[in-house]
Amino acid sequence: MLNKKWYKKILNKVIEIDTSVLLVEDKAGLLDSQDLREAISDLYAKIIIYTNEVKLRLALRQNNDKILVILRENRYFSSDIAKKNPKIQVGYKDVFPLLDESALNWLNLNEIQELFYLYQRNIGHYEKLSYTESFNFIIKNLYDLDSIVTRQEQLVAFLIKYYFISNKLTGAVLNHLKDYKSKYEFDYNNITEKKGFYKWLNREWREFINKKSSIIDFNDLSIRYLLNDCFDQGLMKPIDVMKEKVDTDFVIKEAKENYWINVGISNLDKVDIINGFESEKSRLKDLLNRELKTRDWGSVAKGWSKLFYLINLSDMDTSLEDIQEKMDYKFYKYIEEYYDNLAYDQRFYYAPLNNRILSHISDKKVDKLALICFDGMSFKEWPIIKEYLQDKLAISFSEEFSISMIPTVTKLSRRAIFSGKSPV
Repeated sequence: MLNKKWYKKILNKVIEIDTSVLLVEDKAGLLDSQDLREAISDLYAKIIIYTNEVKLRLALRQNNDKILVILRENRYFSSDIAKKNPKIQVGYKDVFPLLDESALNWLNLNEIQELFYLYQRNIGHYEKLSYTESFNFIIKNLYDLDSIVTRQEQLVAFLIKYYFISNKLTGAVLNHLKDYKSKYEFDYNNITEKKGFYKWLNREWREFINKKSSIIDFNDLSIRYLLNDCFDQGLMKPIDVMKEKVDTDFVIKEAKENYWINVGISNLDKVDIINGFESEKSRLKDLLNRELKTRDWGSVAKGWSKLFYLINLSDMDTSLEDIQEKMDYKFYKYIEEYYDNLAYDQRFYYAPLNNRILSHISDKKVDKLALICFDGMSFKEWPIIKEYLQDKLAISFSEEFSISMIPTVTKLSRRAIFSGKSPV
């Protein structure tokens, strides 16, 4: 008995009447069920929803097959059609005779079979239930809640489950929440449809993680165990610590103490990269606030390349435009004032201009030496190549720098590097 389909009694009503045209008044929309329609299609080749009299009369005239006509709420058949053809009514009372119909008008068709199973198993303990009793029966059996108005977190847990399969509040559940909306701290208008609800819940999650004034306690057990499904199904978006502003120290601490919050945080394993990025960014800003000499520009170039490397490594969403503007301006001023003297400056153990690279590396005591020149590559690309070489070879690096000849044309730079002479 417990395996019986919820629509069995409705189907029997249809079967009992042998007619070419059957009118069915279905205000609850139960005949929208695909399973029920497939069962009816064995008896009626065509199922149509009545929208207006002209279309109905045309359909009746053009079809020789048996037709089932569905009548929705607030529509009526003309008197001659109603007199000529038999009519039946179907509704929730055919499925749940001991429950109040007006307490059922918010259910999704997908929930009816589950509720029907629970109804069959438990209804023997009851007589005819009132509206409130019927409503509470549904909430308890389908949503495992004694009441959705006891606590704010219980309401949120109910809505999470509800919006897994429904798109907006309707019927009895909508009226119920309207009656109790003064009990909740949040704006009632945020929860009446699926998209708005999860948009609001996403905002509250970020408030909760950022130690701000979230009005929802996500640590509440009624909500906590549902979060994984929310994030997995894309209904909520995890906080990306690489792209959103968060207190990383607090998030790391919370993630260690409360492992469950990890489901709503992405790239937490890259926090060290963020910290390294912020540290390097501060160091570079500090450098640019000083008067920079030639050696300092080598440190600026390395710091600048590291920032870009960390951004690419972590897919970080950030802008360095303010640093670049200041760096470009100061480097222009430096070149304008000091460049002419670099060709004669002998104070550096490295090569200040690239025409002195060859002589500099020739002084190194090594058995074999290769000079490889990458055309068009700046210091920004070097960390990526360095990482690749380190993965493939047992190799170490000594990083030094030089400044290109001006104008920075490939032909001139190549001649300066490999000849050791100034091209002009």
